Amino acid sequence: DNGGTDWKPNCDLNIPDGATAYYVSPWTKFKLEKQPTTLSFSDVTKTYGDEDFTLEATSNSSGTITYSIVGAANGTSLSGTNNATLTLGDTGTVTIRATQAASTANVSATKEMTLTINKATLTATADDQSRAYGAANPTLTITYTGLKNGDTASDLDTKPTASTMATTTSDAGTYDISLSG
Repeated sequence: DNGGTDWKPNCDLNIPDGATAYYVSPWTKFKLEKQPTTLSFSDVTKTYGDEDFTLEATSNSSGTITYSIVGAANGTSLSGTNNATLTLGDTGTVTIRATQAASTANVSATKEMTLTINKATLTATADDQSRAYGAANPTLTITYTGLKNGDTASDLDTKPTASTMATTTSDAGTYDISLSG
């Protein structure tokens, strides 16, 4: 019984943002529960050879977000603060996990996303050649445009081959050089 006057607590409550507080009479217990964390982390599509980029999961919590690779890395790597800098590996898919530590108001959480690394465009062009009538054809060569990450033609799984219909007895003129493979 409070004697007919309004009872006021003899303390200040400091409740973190987003937390639920229950105040009850002095004769029961006080309970403060951590709230669920909403962690958003979307799938990303990149092209082989793209620059490093920063992973950007978002959350309603102030807990620190760190990143890890789940399963096969396929040459992809993480570095920097909280492993947030991603360096692309080979083409294919890689699963990346964002993990958020619990904060004073929120529970911990994890979310996975799929990183898809598509093939880069590579152009192979036959180089122009010339020769005198009756001479053997010169070695046919190919120039590549679009190689990435220090790759060279020798890194190609299937190399194109160059050919021409011109022979030592062909009439003087212009002949196509074709690529196949």
